[in-house]
Amino acid sequence: MIVSASIVSCCVWALLASVTALLPLRVQYAPAIMLAIVVPFLLIFLGFEHGLGAVALGLAAFVSLFRVPLLYVARQMIGEPVRS
Repeated sequence: MIVSASIVSCCVWALLASVTALLPLRVQYAPAIMLAIVVPFLLIFLGFEHGLGAVALGLAAFVSLFRVPLLYVARQMIGEPVRS
């Protein structure tokens, strides 16, 4: 099994995202935004070391953890009313 800096970084990101999900909702916003900002850099790093398959798995993990905020942004972008 290959353990690299990019895989360790992605695992730490996943753990931080899980801990952020356990926080009260009013406290989740700042850490969640920081985690979302870091994702593209982690996926690029992961892609350079392990290829597109690893990037696809990382992207699936990101979408799985951030599905509600991503749906919210997508609805805003297409002009659909956003439910709270």
